[in-house]
Amino acid sequence: MKALVVVATALVGLGLAAPAGEAADLLAVKRSPAPQHTDNLFKAAKASFREKAVSDSFYKRVKLSWGSNLIHACGFGCNGPPLAVLINEYVAFLNIYLSKGQDEKASDAMTQFALEGSNPDHPVVNELLWQTIIQISKKVNRM
Repeated sequence: MKALVVVATALVGLGLAAPAGEAADLLAVKRSPAPQHTDNLFKAAKASFREKAVSDSFYKRVKLSWGSNLIHACGFGCNGPPLAVLINEYVAFLNIYLSKGQDEKASDAMTQFALEGSNPDHPVVNELLWQTIIQISKKVNRM
């Protein structure tokens, strides 16, 4: 059920708060996410799918949607994919779960996405992370 995804997102959101030390980063994110922010956001989204096959498939779909000719030796050329591509592909993967009646997996992926933002390997500015999660939730609810 789509409501389960939204509720899980809201509950995780209540448990996290943006540290005050990120104020300068938050201003920059509002203008345009810096390349390292979108790259880390992509890594967090990819890591949120716990099954390796799903995670790899998500990576490949984003790569194809974004245009594989833009990808360099540094993963995504040290830049993450555009937010619209990331969001659309993430929603598509959640819809696969939802269409198969695997609501728990969709909810787990969204919860894990929120938690992956604080991973030291790919930290994401909280405001960017939550703006992205909210956009994903809105798109899922519209479907």
